[in-house]
Amino acid sequence: MTQKRLEWFLEHELGLSTQAIGRDTMARAINAHKRACGLEEVGDYFEHLVTSLQARDQLIARVVVPETWFFRNRKSFDFMTHYVKTQWQPAHPKSAQALRILSVPCSSGEEPYSAAMALLDGKVPPKRFSIDGVDISERLLQRAEGAVYGRESFRGADLSFQDRYFEPGGSGYRLGSKVRRMVRFTKGNILDDRFMAGEPGYDIVFCRNLLIYLNASGKKTVFAVIDRLLKTDGILFLGHAEREIATKYGFIPIPSPGVFACRRAPRHAEPPQPKGGEGRLPPLRLLQKAVEPIQAAPADQGAQGPSPAGKPPQGDGVLHEEHVLFDRVKELADEGSLSSACTLCQEFLQKNPSHIQANFLMGLIHEALEENDRAEAFFNKTLYLDPSHHDAMTHLAFIVEKQGHPDKASHLRKRALRVYREQQTDPRG
Repeated sequence: MTQKRLEWFLEHELGLSTQAIGRDTMARAINAHKRACGLEEVGDYFEHLVTSLQARDQLIARVVVPETWFFRNRKSFDFMTHYVKTQWQPAHPKSAQALRILSVPCSSGEEPYSAAMALLDGKVPPKRFSIDGVDISERLLQRAEGAVYGRESFRGADLSFQDRYFEPGGSGYRLGSKVRRMVRFTKGNILDDRFMAGEPGYDIVFCRNLLIYLNASGKKTVFAVIDRLLKTDGILFLGHAEREIATKYGFIPIPSPGVFACRRAPRHAEPPQPKGGEGRLPPLRLLQKAVEPIQAAPADQGAQGPSPAGKPPQGDGVLHEEHVLFDRVKELADEGSLSSACTLCQEFLQKNPSHIQANFLMGLIHEALEENDRAEAFFNKTLYLDPSHHDAMTHLAFIVEKQGHPDKASHLRKRALRVYREQQTDPRG
């Protein structure tokens, strides 16, 4: 019963979604944290978790693992800079007025530092803006303040900013002091409804790829905090899979391709409250959370496709290898080494080409790398092997929507929702 109490506590008190994170992944995080606390008995660990705010924060930091690099989704930073120069500055001509930006969770600092560099490149005077980066992890905040980054933090075709703002230092590249002093880092937990209480409002909030970890209660808490901290005319930047969630809380998407941002809906009426599960899919998984019980297609299925009857059996060798693979891929993702994770997964697929979840994982890796053509191919392969894989349908829908095919995306989402509902009501699970 203690284990059930622990799971209940994580869901109802911390707002974490076991379904979105994955039960196995959650269990590994709990066990690792339990060992770090020097506790062996689940009951003792539960009591420690209930009575220690620091312990709860440490557990959340182990579960909510960021995947970040400089100028991730560059279009968002280009849009931010254009907005500041063409709208915000003309509306705030007094030099004493400073634009306020919040990045939460800020992880190891790449996001708030990217915002600072983007504004500097846009010739926005440093005295006209301030940036706060907040995270729950002391380890990541220390790295952010140290501002030394390895090659995994530098991705994409345009790395010209690296020459302008960084110099070799330590085990990588150190960010110059001009940018470092523009960001103030603070420890905090946005799942605490008192988060940054008394802080003045922000013109721009980055809160990307957090909501997909949370259940309904956690999302409600986060949006209550955002509602308090974001100015009425402010802009909210989210992850690409999260704008639909925001519409349930009174936000409307900004219609700019590749910019995953929202504004508040007009306040002529009360903002809509999130409805129940009706018409909704379960939260999407991030790359490092796609580590659930895996299924492999039969070796002899050939061109006929997978059998629809149940899950095919697996040999002990493949089962062991896949657990090793997914544990290692998660570690690499935690470190930001997506290219290494991709290589490892490719090696596994060379020996197990019809492995359903490994193909899905490759799609997630390429999606995180913003290689949408490759991601689309692997999601399609996943659906060939398992036509009822609703997560693959949902991710594929976002890709085809960005390609300019809204009807196809809508069809995929409806199909995914139908399959999900059927699975929820199927007594065979």
